[in-house]
Amino acid sequence: MKSRETFAGRVTGFYRQQSILGHDITTQVLRNGIAVNAEAAQALQLDPTDELIVLERLRYVNGALHQHVETYLPASKYPGVLAHDFSSGSLFDYLEQAYEVVMSRNDLLARVEVPSPAMAHLLQAKPGTAILAVDSTVYSDADTPVAFGIARHTPENSEISFSMRNPS
Repeated sequence: MKSRETFAGRVTGFYRQQSILGHDITTQVLRNGIAVNAEAAQALQLDPTDELIVLERLRYVNGALHQHVETYLPASKYPGVLAHDFSSGSLFDYLEQAYEVVMSRNDLLARVEVPSPAMAHLLQAKPGTAILAVDSTVYSDADTPVAFGIARHTPENSEISFSMRNPS
């Protein structure tokens, strides 16, 4: 059964959204370390050579693989992320509690891509299969970039829903 991730109205984050819907969320952390990534640094309005924390995870909904996520954060602002266990719980909850960051905006770019053979293997997809990738830049209530991430969704178990409303 496909799990739907919805982007509408407010920034909740994947873990919170799926938990509110009553789903069991589990995470396999593949990497939590320091990296340099020019694309992520640009999205975070940093110098391309700045050190970033990269949190790479496989996310499961009710036992079924849903997505592979790479999340980048400024290493100088959120050093505690490196020592935290993200195999359960929410990154956004952690940032709000540990750093008093309020997430208020999420700019998204959805695109279709053919993943590398290694990524296809992680997503349990046949090589050459097109997948949905969503780039996300999350901002604080001070309109400062907090995190940049790329979520690559399994073709078998994932759906994305977008909802828009005109301001009142």
